[in-house]
Amino acid sequence: MKVSRKQINQGKQNANLIDNWLELHGDPAIDLLVKKNLAIANKIRLILQEKGLKPVDLANKMGKQKSEISKWLTGQHSFSIKTITAIEAALGCEILFVEQVVNNIVVQMPISAKKEQYKTTNFQDAAVTGEFHA
Repeated sequence: MKVSRKQINQGKQNANLIDNWLELHGDPAIDLLVKKNLAIANKIRLILQEKGLKPVDLANKMGKQKSEISKWLTGQHSFSIKTITAIEAALGCEILFVEQVVNNIVVQMPISAKKEQYKTTNFQDAAVTGEFHA
């Protein structure tokens, strides 16, 4: 199918209209999401390269179709934490690092009503440690 210059120029004008609209009305959150998805895709690509693996190897490890992995690696896929975690498990390394902070809470409770004696209890964040310490 032959494309005329008029059609090509019309396509360029439409692209400019879209670019101009996005510049005026674009959502910064969506822009940030796109940038983060691209960064995650690039990190996965680098990890595969470092490990001498190809996208098809990741697909096989995860039981996914090669086409799905290819979509991920374009950066146009919105990664969920579940997907990122599954990729990390398949590759045996972290893609995202989230610092876990343990919150310590100190509670002083009176032992006796007659004397000013207190028992100090230190609670660690059970959500992080998986245990409750009193």
